[in-house]
Amino acid sequence: MKILVTMPVGGERDSFFSPAELAKWEQIGEVVLNPKTEQFTPEELRQQLRDVDIVVTGWNCPRLTADVIADAKQLKLLAHTGGTVAAVASPALYERGVRVISGNKLFAQSVAEGVVAYMLAALRQIPHYATALSEGNWLSLSYPDRMNKGLLGKTVGIVSFGTISEFLVRLLQPFGVKIQVYSRSLPQATLDKYHMTLVSLEELFETSDVITIQTALNPHTHHMIGEALLRRIKPGSLFVNTARGAVVDEEALIRCLQEERFAAVLDVFSEEPFGADSPWVGLPNTMLMPHMAGPTMDRRRAIAAALAEDVAGFLAGGTLTHEIPADKAFAMSEK
Repeated sequence: MKILVTMPVGGERDSFFSPAELAKWEQIGEVVLNPKTEQFTPEELRQQLRDVDIVVTGWNCPRLTADVIADAKQLKLLAHTGGTVAAVASPALYERGVRVISGNKLFAQSVAEGVVAYMLAALRQIPHYATALSEGNWLSLSYPDRMNKGLLGKTVGIVSFGTISEFLVRLLQPFGVKIQVYSRSLPQATLDKYHMTLVSLEELFETSDVITIQTALNPHTHHMIGEALLRRIKPGSLFVNTARGAVVDEEALIRCLQEERFAAVLDVFSEEPFGADSPWVGLPNTMLMPHMAGPTMDRRRAIAAALAEDVAGFLAGGTLTHEIPADKAFAMSEK
């Protein structure tokens, strides 16, 4: 059993693969590491895959197209250390019968944790008070000039219900929130299980104290959150986006935030990274984060270990816990 790890030499690979994680993969078969400090080109990857049974990929790996896997006659499984596989898998890969797994579930769990952290930080205005005190300014609450809030008892609206949202609603349960969700298709059993109410997008934006965007970016969801919806947000509410920047009409969002009618936590943007001259810089009532809702760095090695355990169990005759079927793969965000 030959295993190719395509991630190049450097910090990213090291963050996923300590000697302990590599040892888990070496128990499965012969591990070959990318010796370069950059990703393989598609042509190089085609050559590397000739006698490989399992390929382990990371971010920015070339897509495994029909051409790239043309000589990969032994390839049985793709293990992607990222979450979404839309940018690395291809229809040809699935048609060949190659099984695909990824760290999506573990990523989703960490992102859900990040969403809750963002909600609490913004509602309680933690960055504001922490920054002030680090500069020697002890600020006290002064109603109504400074009004911080909590998450307890709030109405939380979730746009789209997938893996992240399912972890999120579990984390929200202890806060006693009312959860309402917008989804094009959601069984009543799921709504009942998590005590959620299915609502239209319009109602969600009009009635939620906290709105969190959890939808994948694809042709159907590009700019699905436009100015008309943003104008429906209640004054004083919180808008959180940890999905993808282009799910929202960002120009409209900037205009709305400049009016200071509601607050926002934004973790994702159409242009990443952006510079000091970006219109995002200096927006009032807005907490900006550099696309780091999840996973936290310490979860990366857990992902590499979990994928190794999944592969080992599968080769021993078990099922794949972290498998991504084709229909799910191509509904995921590419980037």
